[in-house]
Amino acid sequence: MNQENLMKQFLIAGLLSVAAAGFGLAATGGDHGTKAEGGDCPAAALIAKWEKAAAQIAAMPAEKQEAVARAHATLSASCPVCKEAPATFAFLGKFLGSTVALDGLALAAHEPGSKSQAPVEIPQEIASAFEQRVAIGARGNELFAAFARAAAPAGKAECGSAEGHGASTSEAAPAKLTVAGAGKSFEAIAEEASRLTANWRGIPARAAALPAATRSELFAAMEVVKREVPTCDLAKETLTVLAGGLDRVLALDKTLAQHCEESSKAHAGELPVEHAQMKRAFQARTRATAKVAELLRVMEQTMTPEIFQGSSPKQTTARTY
Repeated sequence: MNQENLMKQFLIAGLLSVAAAGFGLAATGGDHGTKAEGGDCPAAALIAKWEKAAAQIAAMPAEKQEAVARAHATLSASCPVCKEAPATFAFLGKFLGSTVALDGLALAAHEPGSKSQAPVEIPQEIASAFEQRVAIGARGNELFAAFARAAAPAGKAECGSAEGHGASTSEAAPAKLTVAGAGKSFEAIAEEASRLTANWRGIPARAAALPAATRSELFAAMEVVKREVPTCDLAKETLTVLAGGLDRVLALDKTLAQHCEESSKAHAGELPVEHAQMKRAFQARTRATAKVAELLRVMEQTMTPEIFQGSSPKQTTARTY
């Protein structure tokens, strides 16, 4: 394998190897986590691949697991991508889980007998757009959870916590989302996404400055990971698919927002407080979603050997759900 291809695989595997700490945040979808129906889509295919990979990793002999753990430690200690990954994946898990939770709150608010149910007729196209939005959010969360199970198999959660970069599920798990607090929660998520994006934009300069000896150590560690772990190529593909899903929900959010504005004007002074809070939450989530989509695109661009050569990363194209 030539050095450029090796570095490409190293970058992808580095993300995989140190992300275990954040993956525990991936929720299962909850009572209202509607799954998209059937179909041949990138997310569904990736989930199956991650499940297969998780089984392969779990079946690795102890001596190979130890060798991979040592390689992971080397990557975590020296690679700027790996150093940013744990906090970023913890954040992505929080965002995806919060997205599903907000959809659950919205669905509960419109159940028969709900105190916050408004006497407003919802057009079929709007109901369909919301159903698609819910399904995509749940599917993305499901994909992230499959990613989690493969990247952090039983007994390997420590792989992402080198030098204090990791955080346990109990320490980092987000508080239960409420209608009243959802708006502020997503505003905070948007701010955090911007901060993380700035960190990732700075990675190429840090990578280009690595000494040759450090690069040699990273190449050697990557050889071990690439040989033993069957998931390197899936990591970047997962980010691409997640980004495509976010692009799709942003388009749906535009349709839903237009309906919300028209409905609010038509029923001014009649909507209950919960509906005003939900409107604010949806608006904040849309802004947060745009920021997270930008973060994913920067991550994809950064996962390239070009960053170790002082070159500008190339733009990638997101795949949709």
